[in-house]
Amino acid sequence: MLINKYSSDCNILDSGSVITYGADSDVRFDVICDESFAFSVVIRFEKENSDLSEIRRSTEGNTIIYTCINFRSNVGVGTSVPLELATYNGKRIYINFWIYDLGQVVLRKVEYTLYQEM
Repeated sequence: MLINKYSSDCNILDSGSVITYGADSDVRFDVICDESFAFSVVIRFEKENSDLSEIRRSTEGNTIIYTCINFRSNVGVGTSVPLELATYNGKRIYINFWIYDLGQVVLRKVEYTLYQEM
């Protein structure tokens, strides 16, 4: 059986959850579109002396890094709109994610959805 998933005008490429190895462990997604186009997405966690949560984006080669500053919450914190990652065959690829603390910030749960325009 094959089940296709959609939201708005996008195909849902992948959706799921990951529990980090440790509280400050990165999460990495390797997105392989075909033999000629691939990239990685890293979600990284940092703490700063502020109560504000923010996401900083940087790139290193074919890797997009989202550094999540002060993402500490057992009710969750994350993106409010999909973040554009890349364009493949003329269609944009996006990610949304939501992050929860597990226990006394021993682990984190990352829920994510990857989309591509139809």
